[in-house]
Amino acid sequence: MIFFTSDLHFGHEKIIRNCHRPFKDVEDMNSQLIENWNATVGSRDDIYILGDFALRLEMSTIHALLEQLKGRKHLIFGNHDHEIARHRYYFRDVLCSMNSLFMMRISGDRRLLLCHYPLMYWCGDYDDRFIHLYGHIHNNAHDMKWAWHLRNSYNVGVDVNDYRPVDLDTVLKKVAGHNAELPLDQCVNPPLSMRSDDFEISVSYPDPGSSLNDNSSD
Repeated sequence: MIFFTSDLHFGHEKIIRNCHRPFKDVEDMNSQLIENWNATVGSRDDIYILGDFALRLEMSTIHALLEQLKGRKHLIFGNHDHEIARHRYYFRDVLCSMNSLFMMRISGDRRLLLCHYPLMYWCGDYDDRFIHLYGHIHNNAHDMKWAWHLRNSYNVGVDVNDYRPVDLDTVLKKVAGHNAELPLDQCVNPPLSMRSDDFEISVSYPDPGSSLNDNSSD
């Protein structure tokens, strides 16, 4: 199976308060994130980490954390992955690949564009075959309101996915559900047939319970 996650922020104590994470301290957070990951991902699964794996930790500590996590791990660099980006050779035995941006084929002519940051436009964004996965914005209300207007996209960050990786099938279901609920006149990247000089967006915000970031199981 294929899984995705982002913004674990191992070792970052302030993220507990900033993102209202339900952990008593950073040790509890680290432990729970590892437990959730290993209860979800198998050793033969591929998992793509869309940035911000850890913050202000020594290389050896980051390496040890990666060793504890199941699956074949692939990292898309985020803004807090400086140590890994600078010393890629040190992590070659625990990371199968490292990229700043990555496009992957999932089935037939369908593609996923993986980036730490949410993008307003990407190659094929007007086509339902091209889906953009991102992180970075955590569960920030302001940023999530903006991202709600993106068709064919999904936030794989742990803060909106029950603090665990999310599998490909779930991602595709979430994207399809979001596309069905997003009115075209509220979409910043509508289908190509809708793009014209006369097209205008009337911006409105979704209900906080929108299915885009609904963490309940299907």
